[in-house]
Amino acid sequence: MTSTLSRERIGIPAIAALAVGLTVGYLAGDILPEVVDALQSDLGMSASAAGGVTTVLLLATALAGLLCARRAGRPGRARFAALGALVGAGGYTLAAFADEPPVLIGACVLAGLGSGVVLAFATAAISVTSDPERASGLAILVNTAVGAVLLFTLPRIAGSQATPTFLVMAVVGLLALPLFRWLPDADEPKEGDADGSPLPSIGMGAMIFAGALLLDVTDNGMWAFVGTLVMENVGLSASELGAILAVATVAGLAGASLPIVLGDRGGLFVPIIAMIGVDALAKTAIVLVTTPTAYAVTQFLWTGSYAALFAYLLAVGAKLDSFGRWAAIVGSAFAMGDAIGPLLFGMVTDLGGETTLVVMMVASSVAVALLLGPPTMMLDRRRRAAA
Repeated sequence: MTSTLSRERIGIPAIAALAVGLTVGYLAGDILPEVVDALQSDLGMSASAAGGVTTVLLLATALAGLLCARRAGRPGRARFAALGALVGAGGYTLAAFADEPPVLIGACVLAGLGSGVVLAFATAAISVTSDPERASGLAILVNTAVGAVLLFTLPRIAGSQATPTFLVMAVVGLLALPLFRWLPDADEPKEGDADGSPLPSIGMGAMIFAGALLLDVTDNGMWAFVGTLVMENVGLSASELGAILAVATVAGLAGASLPIVLGDRGGLFVPIIAMIGVDALAKTAIVLVTTPTAYAVTQFLWTGSYAALFAYLLAVGAKLDSFGRWAAIVGSAFAMGDAIGPLLFGMVTDLGGETTLVVMMVASSVAVALLLGPPTMMLDRRRRAAA
């Protein structure tokens, strides 16, 4: 049975709660370059060891999000999100003072589990809103802005030191606590519409989950290696690359604004397929460009299209199930992609080089379109029939 709980309009406090929930949930992925740099520079880890630690953290986030998806469809979201933030802050604090690798890995698992709990309950809350496209777009917009601020300020606050880096991450979780009180909660389920019923739209939901996961695996894998590729192919310095990436954040804000502007008027199929096309062209072109101007243009297009897709796919999950279970599952797919992408791309780069990367980009983008096209088209038909 498809769930049919009431949807409501939400105000600025609720949007702020959604945004900080996503920020806490995706924090490690958003500032991944700084975390890896701190592990290597301060703790003397190799690149593979540092990557392994962050992969464990991100996989723990994804696992916790998936395990909490069903519970996130019931009342009590603010309480569980706050509990997750406290657990995550405790894990990051322990990681800040860990002096042995096993302790550090255990602390990162704890931090990841707490972050995943926050992520599940925050993304599930999007389903309560009357306009999931705008709600997710606003949340991603704020999350992108906060992530940009953290990427800019963290090197100045923490340098390349592990202890202050992890402590800042703990503080972010603690600062979010007061805002969770405004997290939109689930209604008490009515008889015959209980959240314990089978998850609705299993086929469509599985396609959305697979499409979101594949999209994020390729995009975050590419993100992990874009610096190396560009500095080798284009000849940019590290400072020039950093400047372009910083400015590209504006494109991310613009991309997240697309669902805010369109709402449900543009439907789901057309903007999602269009953004998949832009995303595919941009990230494939980045492998091939040889001039700074060409790289800057493609980076802006890539950042903007990815942010738009991120927001739209969270909205799709919210539309599949008004209890928010699919939204939590789709949100966890992005965390899983953060973990798997860099490892996969590292292997592809080592084995096949840039030509293999281009082929993989094209093939994966076609697969993402085939996975996301049918369910979004079906949801658009449902919306028109109900209008």
